[in-house]
Amino acid sequence: MVGEGAGKTRLLFLGNNYNPISITCLDALATDRRIEVIVGIYHPTNRGILPTLRKSWSQYGGGFVARRGVDLLLSWARIRLRNAHVALSGYRSMQELVLAHRLQRFEFRNINSEEASGRLRSLSPDIIAVAAFSQILKLPVITAASLACINVHPSLLPKHRGPNPFYWVLQNQESCTGVTVHHIGEGIDSGDIILQEKIPLESGMTEHSLRDRSSHVAARLLLEAVRLVRYGDIPRIKQDEAAATYDPLPPRGSSSL
Repeated sequence: MVGEGAGKTRLLFLGNNYNPISITCLDALATDRRIEVIVGIYHPTNRGILPTLRKSWSQYGGGFVARRGVDLLLSWARIRLRNAHVALSGYRSMQELVLAHRLQRFEFRNINSEEASGRLRSLSPDIIAVAAFSQILKLPVITAASLACINVHPSLLPKHRGPNPFYWVLQNQESCTGVTVHHIGEGIDSGDIILQEKIPLESGMTEHSLRDRSSHVAARLLLEAVRLVRYGDIPRIKQDEAAATYDPLPPRGSSSL
């Protein structure tokens, strides 16, 4: 427990560079003066962006690659403009946000590698917070946080564990979904629940609009969860495994992930 009057909470954030949930959550954390944020930056390869895009094409389809190409170009341009001290509103990537807020970076290729987890421990984070991060954390990383290792998941756990609940709740024509902040265990989205909030699914809602709404709920819940951790009053609500469902990636080319 950090406690009232103590120093800043040291938090390592792990997300997805272009995911709106990651960006919105990181922005909320970076603007909270009680939190010292270190941002994990994932570098999957040193071979350049084309091999990465080819792999994405085979996994997600051409639509995803086209959107990601736009993200890359816009992010590159906006970072150059920020370096030139041009005032911009909003953010297109975590890297742009890191630059704007002058946040400390922690770079890695595999967060679970011995080298990366060793460097992570040397940072001595109080909290590790995860939002839309693609790698499953293993025990040496989970236990590197002195207070808590927590994740933001865009569904009402234990329903819709997995990488893209948005597609499946809309495909199933469900009446509501939500956002859950939970402790990270060694399973996938299976740790004890800290906070949850429902989001009604409205007529005409798309993955894009649902992700946007979920992003703002996620940021608010994550800040509240960090506050609860900071003052040692963090809930632990067991998930009902009998009610748990897991969704795989959507069919190739069908999702805006």
